[in-house]
Order: sequence, then C-alpha cells, then structure tokens
Amino acid sequence: MWSTTLLLLLVGNYVEAQNTLHAKAWAGSATKFNFPEMDVESVKGKINNAICFPGGGSRAYTSALGVLRALNKLGVMDDVRYISSISGGNWAGAAYTFRENEISDDEFLGDPLSPSELTVAELKKFPSPGTMSYNIPKLTDDFVTGNLRPADKIFGGLVELTGQLLTADDSKKPAILQEIAGLIQQSPDPRDMWMSQIQYYFFTTLGIPVDKHMALNTEQVQEIKSRNNHLQDSDFTVARSNQPFLIMGGTIVGPAKLAPIQLNAIHASVTSIQMTPMYIGSSFSQSMTYESSNTSIPDETLPLGGFVESFAFSANAPSSISSDVAQAAQTSAGTTLTLEEPSSPFALAQASGISSYFIGDIWSQLPLPIPDLVPRFPLFPVEENAKSEEMLMVDGGVLENTGLLAMLQRKVEHVTVFDCSSNTLNESVNLKSLFGMADDKVGLGFDYTKNTVFTKEDYQRMMTGLNGQLEQDKPAVFGMQLTTKANTWWGIPDGQSVHLTWVYYEPTQAWLGALPKETQQLLDTPELKPFPRYPTANLSLTQLQTKMLSQLTTSIVMNSSDTILKGLGLSGPSTTQKPGHKEDDTPTRIVEIVAGIVGGMILLAIVFIAINSAQKNREVSYTTMETFSEEQEKVQVDDESNSPPYHQMEDIP
Repeated sequence: MWSTTLLLLLVGNYVEAQNTLHAKAWAGSATKFNFPEMDVESVKGKINNAICFPGGGSRAYTSALGVLRALNKLGVMDDVRYISSISGGNWAGAAYTFRENEISDDEFLGDPLSPSELTVAELKKFPSPGTMSYNIPKLTDDFVTGNLRPADKIFGGLVELTGQLLTADDSKKPAILQEIAGLIQQSPDPRDMWMSQIQYYFFTTLGIPVDKHMALNTEQVQEIKSRNNHLQDSDFTVARSNQPFLIMGGTIVGPAKLAPIQLNAIHASVTSIQMTPMYIGSSFSQSMTYESSNTSIPDETLPLGGFVESFAFSANAPSSISSDVAQAAQTSAGTTLTLEEPSSPFALAQASGISSYFIGDIWSQLPLPIPDLVPRFPLFPVEENAKSEEMLMVDGGVLENTGLLAMLQRKVEHVTVFDCSSNTLNESVNLKSLFGMADDKVGLGFDYTKNTVFTKEDYQRMMTGLNGQLEQDKPAVFGMQLTTKANTWWGIPDGQSVHLTWVYYEPTQAWLGALPKETQQLLDTPELKPFPRYPTANLSLTQLQTKMLSQLTTSIVMNSSDTILKGLGLSGPSTTQKPGHKEDDTPTRIVEIVAGIVGGMILLAIVFIAINSAQKNREVSYTTMETFSEEQEKVQVDDESNSPPYHQMEDIP
C-alpha cells in the first residue's frame, strides 16, 4: 500500500517536473525600464550604439543584406551593440545573428562589387545555397516555376482573396468570404503557414533548425538547463558569439477572444512586443482597453508589461505571483517563475514570423473565420496575481516600422537607421512618423501618429541635410544630434539625447553612370523597374533585382563610411577599401605611386641634408606619406564644410 502510494507520488513529481519550466522573468515599468541584456558583459561592454533595419518585405531584407556586407567589410560588426529590426528587416537580422552553417561572413554576405562590375551576366549569376543572397531568388524561382509548397500556395491565395474582399461590392463579399473559409479548411495548421514559409526560405538553408528554443549564448543555455533537468538533452538555437544583440519588433493587437477587433478602436490599443534571443515581452507597463466588433462581447482592460526568458515564452502565467516575487522581478537580476511548459517551443520562425506578419492586422479586423489565421500566444504581465490572456500578434510595422523607438527606450546614444522606404525621400513615412509628420493613417491598417519623439523643426533640419547630399550627387546619409520630446505611449522621456544618422537608399548619378551600358538600359524595363523602390507587397524579387539593390546599399554605406562610423560612435574613418567607384581608382593609384616615389626621394634628400648640415644645427622635419594623405583629406573636408557644426550638418566623403 505504502509502496504504491510512494510510486504514484514519485511518478506524479516526475510528470510535473517534465511539464513545468523554471524561467527567469523581469517586471515592466512605466518609468524605469529594466533590460536584462545590460547584465551581459558582451553587450554592456560595447559602445552604446545600434543599427536599425526597418520593415519592407523582400526589399528590406535585400537592402539590409547590402548594409551587413558593407559593415562586415569595414570590420565593425563586433563593435555594434544592437540590431533593431522589423518585418523584412528582421529576416536579415535574424539570419545574420542565428545562422549555423559553417562558412565565413565574407562568403555568407558576398563580395562588394563596383557598379562597373554589375554586368547583366554578373547580375544573373544565381547565388549558392547557404548564402544570404540565396533566399529571395529561391522564393521567386519557386513562385515562377510553380514549385511553391501547398501551404505557401494556400497562404498566397488567402492574401489575394483578402485584397479582393477589401475592394469588392457588398453583394460580392459573402461569396469571397466563403471561398476564404474553404481555403482555410485546406490547411492542417492555418496559423503556422506563414511561420513555416519563413523557416523554409530564410532559416533552413542556413542550418537554423525547426522547433528549438532560443537563447543568447551557451552560458544562458547552461543556466536554463541547471534549472530544468528535463531539458539537459535539448538543443537550443543560440545567437552567434559577439554579434549585436538582436531585437525583433512585433505588435500586440488584442485578445483573441475579442476578434474581430473593432475597426475604429484597433489603433487605440496596439502595443509593442520585443522578441530577443534572451527574453520576450514588453518593457513598458500599461493598461490597455480592447473592443470587439461583436457588440455582445464587453470591452476588456488588461495590464501589459514585463519579460520572460525566450525559451519559456508562450507559457501560461503561474498559478500565482506573490508580492515578494513581483518585487524581485523589478531588479536587474529578475526572478524565477514556475510555468507550465508549452506543447512546442517558441522558435525563431515564430518570432520572425510575427515580426513580419504583414496582413495580420487586417485579418484581425475582418469577419470570422479570417481572424483564426492570426498568430496568438498566451501573454501575462510580470506582476502580482497575474493572469494569462491569449493575444493576437502581428507585424511590428503596424505600430512602428523603424526599430528606433525600442532603442530610445534603452537610451542608446548613437543610432543609425537604414531607411528602405518604398516612397521618395520627401515622402518617407519611416522618417516622417518620428517627427510628428505622419498622417493619421499612412496605409491600410497602419497608424504611426503615436511615434513622435522629435520636433517638426528637427525634421526640416534632417531633410535639409539629406537633400543637400543628393543635390551634390552624394549618398543621402546625414547625422545630427537630437533631443527627444516626451512620448507617453512608448515611455520615452523629454530631453533624452541621441545622435541619429539616417541613411536613405537613392543611387547617385555617378553610381548609375558607372554601370555598364547594357545594365543601364535595363533600368527602365520590367526586369529592373522600379529600382530601387520595389513595392513591399512584391515578395518575389528576381536575382537581377536583388543583386542590384544589395550592391547599391553596399556602395552607399562604403562610400559614406566616415559619417556612418562617426554616427555609431566608432573611432576614425575605416581604412578598408571602398568599392562602388573602382572604375575611378586608376588615377588615384597613379597619384599614390608617384607620391610614393617622390616621398622616397624626399626621404633620401632629407637624410643627405641632415648629414651634410649637422654643423649648422638645422632642424629638418618631414611628413610620411600616410600622414600627408590624412592631412590632405582633412584640408579637403575643411574646405568643403564651410557649414554649421557636425550636429547640424555632415558632409559625406
């Protein structure tokens, strides 16, 4: 009798241990944010800077590829503290951060090419699997040849039908809704279709496995396993060592049980969720009121705020959080919660899929069963007596598309935003939204009016600087020191200082003119048009389009490296060769050779004079060629910058 009871007790304890997770958690705050990565030496030991990759689908991914290629060539990626990424920009940030294939970064990112090297034959070279250039052309090739997987075809069909539904007459909408419902029934897991596509096209080819927990480093994995014995044999997807700390921005729409969400209320309630290798959640504590389109369902007000370790995200709230535990969660060390283990890990594909779930905001508002397609995960505030609520989560660009505001929450001092907007510079919503210049609705389902952190006067200064660069046929790269306006929606205080460098992708006439004639002729044809601002909705960019775009952004960064490195708080201009004008290098090299010869002759003459004039006690000084070059560059910059100080106006070398 006793032995049976003991056996049952042991089995019960074993099952409980297998079904629970012991995870660290940190409380949110309305005033003082607590970011766990600042206790990690590899993060806090770096300069307080960040690069931001905004959303924009395949255009954003491809643009970010070019930036990473350039920064890697400049040798500065180890000196960057944060990558803040949204949607398509996140595909690039996540692929770079988590890739597990054993090739060098140089091979993974590809070589920078000068415009003269971008021949049609070069543009048509299909990239190798496992490289970052491979993913978009592979997706496009499968689309063109009809080799998409069944689930990918269903998802594409649902997106197409949604477009028809939004523009159809009321009399035609019931038939379209019925067709949508039929397609949903054809998928075994409708909510996973997009995540599966992201995994297949962006992560599997890079050796990133499916359904593994995320972690920042091996130290965090060891600590997690020490708290959770049943995970001893589990593999984790771990961020590569010494890389920038990755933040993947998503948007919380509201409780799944309230779907469809009320159209006129949705943008009064959307909030940010930040997904990282180390933790997931929201730094800013706030209470949100959500409204359903179904008038029989009452409004609901829910508290939000706090982080939980990424490996335990999507677990339900613990049975109780005591006041002592809640108090401990407010420290940088956090607290440990006992949670019920989810049925499957919240993997990288889920995080990146949420960040880029571009149609989720619209689907959340449409009649059932369409909202059933939207990803939803349990979420609870890290506070006393917390309760879980299944929340709809969608594209980070629904709320904020640059990634900058997450950096301002962290008080990052040097931020560079690489703007891949599909609009012209003067109409870049990414830029306008930060300075209070965005319209109430900048697109279907998007509202950026809550993102103002700078003044309209500063917007004019920024635009003067960027347009001034273009007028001189220089890359649109400009940096300035800014002071924030208070933003209560994001918890950003008044008077916070940040140096913001903005990089806008516009080819100079010099770059275009250096392209081979055959490539120039393609610019106004369907093969490359509308280069470089391909529509966000067009995920299927061709090999020609992706190579042209990524090499353009590489060239812009390399040829503006002094300003970009200075904007990131990194010392001195890079000595790495800047591609993009290789065809103009010959005169420079001739000058360098002649200068070297002359320098050698001068050196011999100086030695001769020194020997023969020692009795005269003459002091002879000379400048090495390296110093000579630096002084000449300084004179050139000084001559060109008869202009306001650096924080107001920066010339691009």
